[in-house]
Amino acid sequence: MLHFLSLLDPFQKYLLAINIVAFVLYTIDFWFYQFTGNELISHLFLDVLTVIGGVVGTLLAFFIWDRKTVKDNAWWHVFAVAFFIIWCAIIGFVYLSPFNPKAFFQNLISRHIIPSIYLVAINTVTLVYFGIDKMRAMEGKWRIREVSLLGMCLAGGSIGGLIGMSAFRHKIRSPHFRYGLPLLLAAQLFLMIYLINAGLV
Repeated sequence: MLHFLSLLDPFQKYLLAINIVAFVLYTIDFWFYQFTGNELISHLFLDVLTVIGGVVGTLLAFFIWDRKTVKDNAWWHVFAVAFFIIWCAIIGFVYLSPFNPKAFFQNLISRHIIPSIYLVAINTVTLVYFGIDKMRAMEGKWRIREVSLLGMCLAGGSIGGLIGMSAFRHKIRSPHFRYGLPLLLAAQLFLMIYLINAGLV
């Protein structure tokens, strides 16, 4: 174990430590809530741990203890996935491809056609699905699952989801949509900047 730790640089040691802390505290809080119905650790504190790098520990705790996405935990799941995307990009910038403005703009100009077609398609489909779900809600019919709508947004359709929310006045009261989609869009833009900078798209 000590030999493994000696191979890590300070940033890697920090990430390892913060993720262990996040996993342990989420686990303790989850089990305390199961037995008492009350939270032991402030959700704001747990969110801060996710933001400052403990996102893998957070997602691992969700996967083990709280993997099913329902209305009560949907915001946390969206929040954690968005910060996972952000931290993947940060680690990419640190270890794989440091930001290079010249390379970024060259890649942006020369390699944008296929990603653009994909993004237009997924955002159009997402917008249509938001509209269909709103019509079904008004008619009292079978609805599209929230996790499916969130999945389309996660796959790149965040802009279509935000337009759908605004145009159809749909899902605007759900925090995992109202706050989660803008956060997810910001994470996706951050990741896209990394991928373009690295010449991967």
